[in-house]
Amino acid sequence: MGCKIVINCRDHHGKRHKRRKARIQFTSVQLDRFTIIKGDIMAITITDSQQFDLAAQGVDKKGKPTALDGAVAFISSDPNLLVATPIDNLSATITVGPLTAVTLPVTAQITAEGDADLGAGVVPVLGVLDVTIVAGQAVNISLTPGTPTETP
Repeated sequence: MGCKIVINCRDHHGKRHKRRKARIQFTSVQLDRFTIIKGDIMAITITDSQQFDLAAQGVDKKGKPTALDGAVAFISSDPNLLVATPIDNLSATITVGPLTAVTLPVTAQITAEGDADLGAGVVPVLGVLDVTIVAGQAVNISLTPGTPTETP
């Protein structure tokens, strides 16, 4: 089951349009060349050393695939946590940001914004993916010695 977002649109005069239900569905996540997750994806957990490719698809109110006008914009809720780099009109590579002053685990969102109106107008549609970043597995042991003192 995917998320549905109700969007209240206004024209350039401020007049309210009819209420429209629309969404963007995330259809696949590729973690590496061997691991591809497909379906209606709403959340994912990755380590602080991983990245993934994210694909988006416009869907109608019954969940059936539909076209979008132009490129989908992939936006991170916090570039310190996640960075989105477009691959093409419907996909992006999501990488972990610098994680400055962050305690793991932490959750951020990638929002996909697109246009459902295939004509000259704009009907905004959205999709949101929750991404939880956790610490990776230990690969070494860091040793920190205390201050040397004289033996009694």
